[in-house]
Amino acid sequence: MQVYKTFFKIAKKYLSSCIIYFSIFIVLLIAMSKLGTETTNSRFEADTVNFAVIDNDNTTASEALLDYLTGKHELVTLDDYSNESLQDYMYYEKIEYVLIIPDGYEANLLSGKTENIISHSMRTDSAKGFFFNQDVNAYLDCLKLYLGADYSLSEALDATKDTIEATADTKPESITFEEKNNNIVSGMTSYFQYMAYVMMSGLIIAVSPILITFHKRNLQERLACSSTAVRTQSIGIGLGCITYCIAAWLILMVVAMILYRPENMFSETGLMFILNSFVYTICITLITLIIGSFNLETNALNLISNVFGLGTSFLCGIFVPLWYLSDKVLIFSQFLPTYWYVKNINMISGASGEAFSKATYWNYIGIEAIFIAALFAIFLLANTQRKKKAI
Repeated sequence: MQVYKTFFKIAKKYLSSCIIYFSIFIVLLIAMSKLGTETTNSRFEADTVNFAVIDNDNTTASEALLDYLTGKHELVTLDDYSNESLQDYMYYEKIEYVLIIPDGYEANLLSGKTENIISHSMRTDSAKGFFFNQDVNAYLDCLKLYLGADYSLSEALDATKDTIEATADTKPESITFEEKNNNIVSGMTSYFQYMAYVMMSGLIIAVSPILITFHKRNLQERLACSSTAVRTQSIGIGLGCITYCIAAWLILMVVAMILYRPENMFSETGLMFILNSFVYTICITLITLIIGSFNLETNALNLISNVFGLGTSFLCGIFVPLWYLSDKVLIFSQFLPTYWYVKNINMISGASGEAFSKATYWNYIGIEAIFIAALFAIFLLANTQRKKKAI
């Protein structure tokens, strides 16, 4: 217990700087979560959608489809139609939907094939893409009926145009995709997602100086002369670090309850968020213990904090949604615990389009637990090697 008490005596020395750091991070967390709530708000007014077209057919049938869509929505002409550029355009919301008309579209219609004859790409987090897709399907379904009634292609195209124009409303209909408490869930999703960045950056800056103090030569020599066993010293330092990190986690949970009310935080969804964040906090605690095993300067700690915090945020879906990342980046990200933490958040909230499954939720928690075991083994190895070197 003496080492455990000493840990907090040293922590008291750095308390003022830690409070400043965490206050800044909490303000950033609240601001980012509020911004995330606004950008993912599920209320949507069905009006016009900005879309782009890649027409590889260039036939009468494809032109008729484009005439129908441009009559209801806004066709955007782009400078570059490469896959990377289209993803950038969608990410920055210049377009919501990309319609791809393959070569052979008209030939397929003439042969009687009307299923899966076009393809598309759209933002999965925007209701506008789904609304646009509904218009495309309505047009193709109507065209399919006329072709099935032995209309020629030109007659079917004209009849489809007349039918849709006759049934179209003169004023766009207001459609709301909004469920009860959806804004609260969206806010909680953003809060817990950005919390990963705050915890990673904040704890490394706050806890590592305490651990480094324990590894200073004069203190190590005094501990070596004491009657306290090396194992007991390691346990005391480890428990102090865990207590410190859990205390920081609890503060963030209190802030979350103030923002989103206890009844929402203790709902089934809220409890899944809380458990996921707790397991992830243990992962960060062990990462902090590993970093603290090395005798580093303050400037080096700040650099490591930025590298880990910002690096994992961009690679694992905190600042950039996972569905915008390339396959190679995702393969690398799977070797980081933050990826599975964010993956769980996206599944719980439905942001990624992945169907929610409790079995999958626990699988992701289990993967985070595997990271905990691996990080603990690395910490023991690093700690053992450091002590051997000291001897």
